[in-house]
Amino acid sequence: MIKTLTIIFLALALTGCGSLGRKPQVAPIVIEKRVQGIPVFHPPLPDPIKLKDVTWKVLTPDIVEEYLKDLKSGTAPTMVWYGLTPQEYKDLAEDMAILKRYIKEQKAIIEYYRENIHEMVPESKKEE
Repeated sequence: MIKTLTIIFLALALTGCGSLGRKPQVAPIVIEKRVQGIPVFHPPLPDPIKLKDVTWKVLTPDIVEEYLKDLKSGTAPTMVWYGLTPQEYKDLAEDMAILKRYIKEQKAIIEYYRENIHEMVPESKKEE
């Protein structure tokens, strides 16, 4: 009989209050789906370029003679002369036009992406 009472006592001690039929309170699980936009960095555009004026002189025999005369007398400023043939000048002008076109096209592409980036990257939304 002592064995039986011991077994019953141990069974009650081990089960504790769990046998009273109470269920532990568990908070309900809430599942949320969030679509978050990607942060987009818009670097600032570079400062506009500020070109300096360049004075072009076309050398003719008269201008060269006058300059050499003034140089010998000491009244002419010391200048360095660069020479281009008409074809080289034409090539230089065409290259500058190509660079100008390229810069305009690159700027148009950058402005397109700046204006339309919100359509490509979704904004933050919360769905339940």
